[in-house]
Amino acid sequence: MKATRQIVCMVTVALVVLVCALVPIAVSPRCAQAKPSSVGPQAQYTVAFNDGKGGIYHISVDLSKTVPLQPIPQKDNSRFLGWYNGTLPYDFTQPVTSDLTLTGKWADTKFTLDPMRSPAEGGKLLTLTPPTIPATQFQQIITGQYHMLALDTRGRVYAWGRNDAGQIGDGTNVSRSTPTLITSLLSKRFIKVVAGPNDSFAFAEDGSIYAWGANAKSQLGLGTFLDVNTPTLIDQTRFGTNVHITDIFPGDEHTLALDEDGGAWGWGSNTEGQLGIGNTISQSTPVSIPPPAGASGYVSLSAGASHSFGITDDGTVYAWGGNRFGQLGNASFPTGALSRSTTPIRVDLPASGSQLIYVYAVADWSVAVGEDGQIYDWGYNGDFELGDGTVLERHTPTLVRTPAGETFEDIYTIGDGALVLSQSGKIYGWGYNPYGAIIGGAQPQRTPMQLNIPANIHPHKVMFGWRHAFIQDTEGNIWTWGGNEFGELGTDAPIGIGQGNATPAQIPTGQEKVDVTKLTIGGTDVTPTPVADKWQLTSPPHESGPTTVTVHWKLTGEQQEDYTIKQFVYEGLPIPAAGALPVLRRLGGDLLVLSLSAALAYALYQLSRTRHSSSAR
Repeated sequence: MKATRQIVCMVTVALVVLVCALVPIAVSPRCAQAKPSSVGPQAQYTVAFNDGKGGIYHISVDLSKTVPLQPIPQKDNSRFLGWYNGTLPYDFTQPVTSDLTLTGKWADTKFTLDPMRSPAEGGKLLTLTPPTIPATQFQQIITGQYHMLALDTRGRVYAWGRNDAGQIGDGTNVSRSTPTLITSLLSKRFIKVVAGPNDSFAFAEDGSIYAWGANAKSQLGLGTFLDVNTPTLIDQTRFGTNVHITDIFPGDEHTLALDEDGGAWGWGSNTEGQLGIGNTISQSTPVSIPPPAGASGYVSLSAGASHSFGITDDGTVYAWGGNRFGQLGNASFPTGALSRSTTPIRVDLPASGSQLIYVYAVADWSVAVGEDGQIYDWGYNGDFELGDGTVLERHTPTLVRTPAGETFEDIYTIGDGALVLSQSGKIYGWGYNPYGAIIGGAQPQRTPMQLNIPANIHPHKVMFGWRHAFIQDTEGNIWTWGGNEFGELGTDAPIGIGQGNATPAQIPTGQEKVDVTKLTIGGTDVTPTPVADKWQLTSPPHESGPTTVTVHWKLTGEQQEDYTIKQFVYEGLPIPAAGALPVLRRLGGDLLVLSLSAALAYALYQLSRTRHSSSAR
């Protein structure tokens, strides 16, 4: 017996080892790969998913790759609110740099009906109370010049702000002052949104890409020259066969795109050579941008007003397009109104020698983050964009004099100023500042100045539009301030020139809108009437006994699975047919009729016994 147990144990251990060897991405944490001791190109991290309903599973993700979008979990009578990294909605477009545990959040979707009883003939007034479901938070948010796009944790697209060219995507040209759900996109789940100055793009989970907004130069890639106010599918066959576009980089009037193999594409205006194809002929459909000699492809692109950047797979930064103000960043290349390069030229390294890891083409100037964690910029400086205290152009990457000891990971701006979030959690701003988006007041900020953010706001991300700015805090809340000419703040504050907030105001999230279309009670459909935040209806007739009530409903315009309320009870006898003996239709009347029937039956029984006894004698 002892030997048998030893054999069983050995076989069991062998099986466990075999499973762990064959299935490195197993559901059990014991089989999950450990965090590597050294960071290298093949390093992997473990991402754990706690689905919030008792299940945990793990996947392995390569260093600096993104987490694959996970299916939306299902749980009875519950609404999935999204995946969270601690208190922050997780952004599936961000590269993984450490082990993660993502947790699913839920809200109840239970309806209640009061009362739960009705007489058999119906006619009872019933009140249906819907669940309170909080609005999902935004996992991604990005700003254009005067409009903003956001993606919530369920993959739905929202927009607000300026809408003169249809950049909101709601089928109108009316500006919106609060986040507006793009209902035409509800049939798909989206994984990324991209805002251009006056146009918008969204990537769906199935690989399709939609575009809308300004299109006078065919910058949407649709082959037309008309603005579009509803999301329109981009025909990706125009890129050729077996080409999968992974990102889009919109400029003022031209657009760049990157495919999964490092290929670069462009379309739209090309009057300054900003497409990088060797000429100044504008393109209404995508054309391939050849990589520089010696490079196999690009890892990142950026488009500005009339110039563009690309970082090749070896880390070298290239620029092309207009160079009137030195925005291409090459000291040996001439500047002036007629200066342009229609093919990529190398961007100079800053004096520090630091490699530039993120580079952005803004309007007529450029900004970058170095591997040393410092900010560099160059080009036009008429509105103090370069933050050096002067209005002098800079033709090569020049260090921005932020406070000593501060380092930075990224920067995002689309206007003539900049905001950056330091790794210590402080925000610094400089440049154009007409509505106090940088520091308060309306004066340009000549050099970087720390913003005085309220103590209750802990920034996670900061972005700068044309005249407004926003923060996403570590709880996922969105705070905006600055100009509100077109409702770009999203707070429902008064819109118009000069309107806005000097201090951050939170964008309200509210709750999801529940819409009950009908109820089915024992097979009979009833249309309820909304009353305040509830619904009222009159019960239909039904035979006595328990039955079910089925609630047919939508949530913020999206059809939901029917909700079933059990043990709704009809009391009393069913309504008699015409000509039948009249009876009372309430429960008490039913009992009275039953009692009389029982008494009559008992009397007949006694009479029968009496007659039987008499005949026997």
